[in-house]
Amino acid sequence: MKVSLNWLREFVAVELSTAELAERLTMAGLEVEGVESRGTFDRMIAGRIVGLERHPNADELSVCTVDVGAEGTLRVVSGAPNLDAGLRVAVALPGATLADGTRVESVEIRGLASAGVLLSEREIGISDDHSGVMRLDAGAEPGTSLAAILDTADTVLDLAITPNRGDCLSILGIARELAALTGARLRVPAPRLAEKAPPAAERVRVEIRDPDLCGRYVARVVGGVRVAPSPLWLRSRLEALGMRAINNVVDVTNYVMLERGQPLHAFDLAGIRGAVLVVRRAGAALRLRTLDEIDRPLEPDDLVIADAEGPVALAGVMGGAGSAVGASTCEVVLESAYFTPATVRRTSRRLGLRSEASLRFERGVDVEGVPAAAARAAELLARLTRGQVAAGGVEAYPSPAAPIEVLVRSDRANRLLGTSLPLAEIGQSLRRVSASVKATGRGGYLCRPPSYRSDLTREADFIEEIARLAGYDRIPATLPRAALGAAARDGAAASLAGRVRGLLAAQGMNEVTCLRFTAAQWNRRIPGLAPAGAEPVRVHNPLSSEASEMRRSLLPNLLAAAARNRRQGEAWIRLGELGTVFWTDGAVRERQALGGVLLGPLPPRGLARENRSESFYDAKGVVEAILAALRIDAAQWTRQDVPPFLHPGKSAWVKRGGEVLGYVGGLHPEVARAADLDAETWALELDFEKLESYAPRRVAFQTLPKYPTVIRDLAIVADEGFEAQQVLDAIAACSDLPVESARLFDLYRGSPLPPGKKSLAYSIAYRAADRTLTDEEVNRLHRSLIERVTRQLGVELRG
Repeated sequence: MKVSLNWLREFVAVELSTAELAERLTMAGLEVEGVESRGTFDRMIAGRIVGLERHPNADELSVCTVDVGAEGTLRVVSGAPNLDAGLRVAVALPGATLADGTRVESVEIRGLASAGVLLSEREIGISDDHSGVMRLDAGAEPGTSLAAILDTADTVLDLAITPNRGDCLSILGIARELAALTGARLRVPAPRLAEKAPPAAERVRVEIRDPDLCGRYVARVVGGVRVAPSPLWLRSRLEALGMRAINNVVDVTNYVMLERGQPLHAFDLAGIRGAVLVVRRAGAALRLRTLDEIDRPLEPDDLVIADAEGPVALAGVMGGAGSAVGASTCEVVLESAYFTPATVRRTSRRLGLRSEASLRFERGVDVEGVPAAAARAAELLARLTRGQVAAGGVEAYPSPAAPIEVLVRSDRANRLLGTSLPLAEIGQSLRRVSASVKATGRGGYLCRPPSYRSDLTREADFIEEIARLAGYDRIPATLPRAALGAAARDGAAASLAGRVRGLLAAQGMNEVTCLRFTAAQWNRRIPGLAPAGAEPVRVHNPLSSEASEMRRSLLPNLLAAAARNRRQGEAWIRLGELGTVFWTDGAVRERQALGGVLLGPLPPRGLARENRSESFYDAKGVVEAILAALRIDAAQWTRQDVPPFLHPGKSAWVKRGGEVLGYVGGLHPEVARAADLDAETWALELDFEKLESYAPRRVAFQTLPKYPTVIRDLAIVADEGFEAQQVLDAIAACSDLPVESARLFDLYRGSPLPPGKKSLAYSIAYRAADRTLTDEEVNRLHRSLIERVTRQLGVELRG
């Protein structure tokens, strides 16, 4: 939001320097992001053309002799088409800097020296007009500073306005703030209207059919309008605040919006069929051609302004082409209204039509300021276009809101702020921001917020205003007196969570913390470990469509983080998170989960270069290491009916006793593409609360074994689809044999094995508790184990 100090001082007389003013506003929560000086026009003066000739070497150029006062006359070569002898013009002398940063120098143009530039309004920086030189009034004396003639020297502040302070999106709003901060008197002159035309109600009717979307609508009629360029003072003010001047009618609506914070729209009354304006939902209307000559699709719930035959404007967003003000317009209807912020926000975002007007409607305008803004616009329009204002306005105000009153307690304010402000000072601060304040006699005040402060609805809001006006620097820095702490899980669970985080780090995983929201499509794509039939938890007022639901799985946000890192040039990625997932089965459920993502080529370690990328076995190894460290034994792996978001041939469930602990596997290629991941990606997710239930709370220690182990190997040949876990399960079932452990240590494919076959090699450790096993005993035991395994599983022993 840009603010002109000249304009601001018309409403409030503040005797502060620019730096002091910026400091006061910033400390009050209205951060000043920039300060710009405008209209100083160094080395730019008035001149009078005393001689005019065509350039001998260029028909499109003119050679002007310009009287510039004390410096005599200059010869200036110009290509402007509107030059005449005797014309008063703006001249940039050598050393001046134009609005676009160009430095003026004495140059030679087509063989003739030129000692300056005859300026257009665009080169000065007061409008976009570059059609010719700017003509000054006949009374402009040659040599007079251009700044003195135009009186446009100004300082412009660029303010960052927070979303809850829509009332500060205007000159008047900032003036109110300064009056409250400094105690200066606020001056808001009432519009002075000469209502000479017949009543406006005879020219147009107004109807609100959907009062839930439009709270108030006022129409003013101005006839006898002559559409023309706006005067210089108006154009320069608009340009200074970042708005392009168009014509006097449109410029007036923009001027009042910047001044009062109330967006307005001007209709050509001749384009309003049936002389009626109806505020309603679009309904069955399909399209509207807007001012930019684009046919916009309408949705049934879009709020429109319609005439007797159909929509003529998108409420709060953009007007229609059929009722636009043009050169032939002679009678104007000025619209000033309060539209519900949500409806304007929804329509403007859907169509991508964000404007200064829609911004103000989205933040909320002053419903009680609607008539005053319409009257102010009518006053200016009549003055600038020589039009006549119709008597009265045409207004629809279905349900005026009842004013609210908020009790503000002084002891509560001091306790919340940590201050000891006197009761009288608190009352004084409240009077500066309230429409009315009544002392209760019990150390408190009953405050009624003004209509333009929609953010003041509860006691804490007024207490914040007390802090702002008193000065945040007066709040002492004190340590909190209450013991801080979250409602944590029990100590054992918290300790286990800490151990798991350490295990993730030990496996080379980088722990991340992601937002708990995700997009609906990702919840459908990756439901995680939520039970069948569970539904996602939807957010009623999401920040964006990408955060419309609570996450059912940790994976979508981990995948997004991995993709972000890949785009930043990271090749090897290992991310893990211990966090909460959500679903609903009639009641909202929360559950702790552990997730991880692995992808990319493994980095070299010292001189060793493995030259391979992350694989299923790396992801499975992370899970096995966590299970082993938590002493969760007897885990089983199965590839039956793996989740559809995982690769069907590269994924597995991890279970214990038939209960699912989680899953590990390669991401399905379609899911990887949707996540914008260009490398094979491996994912894992475990139910942390099940890990917690299976992890033993107590650790039982055993004496070290006295007798050695004896190792034997087992190698089998099996079909490609055979699961290696089946052999381990079969060995575990041989409980009568003194098998201490078994592990898979080799997988081989290739010659001399036939296609579709693979070799699996296992290392089996035998140990007896009461003696040392002899080779003969171990060989006999191993033959028995081989016979059982091959017979049970139907596999072939590899020679």
